[in-house]
Amino acid sequence: AASHYKQAISVLRRYADSRACAIFLRHAGDLQRSLKEYDQSERMLLEAQSFAHAGGHQDVEQRCALSLVRWKHEMERDAGQRPDIRSLIIELNTIADYVRRMEMPSLSCDVMVAHAEMLIEDGESSQSGRLMSRAMTLSKRNGMTLRLTTALVRYAHVLALRGLKPQSNRLLFYALDMAKRSRNQ
Repeated sequence: AASHYKQAISVLRRYADSRACAIFLRHAGDLQRSLKEYDQSERMLLEAQSFAHAGGHQDVEQRCALSLVRWKHEMERDAGQRPDIRSLIIELNTIADYVRRMEMPSLSCDVMVAHAEMLIEDGESSQSGRLMSRAMTLSKRNGMTLRLTTALVRYAHVLALRGLKPQSNRLLFYALDMAKRSRNQ
């Protein structure tokens, strides 16, 4: 996948398509983050944010900001440091404010899920559960199956942390069934 991103980004640069470059660089940066290639991920995410800013694509810029918050959280955690959850949540709240003004349900779901995941890692399951529930409701209301499936899996984790294993397992099987049924979406 990384080589396909690299090739696509090269073509998009030639066409000077700032929005598409920002989007593909963000996805490539997220991929590198998932592979724990944090230096390369940061470089790509910052470049994506720069393209989005230069092109005036505030929505993409906010998605880049979310990716950078996730990057910082995961990088610090994997380096054996305790991430500054309060600081990261302040950054998430800034993105959430933009989302509320612009009415972007997909980014709103992503912010809620990221916020909830950070709270879970910090040992807080009540507020994280409420955030996941809101993300699931918003996803379902807007027909965002992939985001709904993600939120279901994350909420199952919250339930497991609360000691509700049977409910957690039911939710996981429901999410798996939903993912199988929506494979063509």
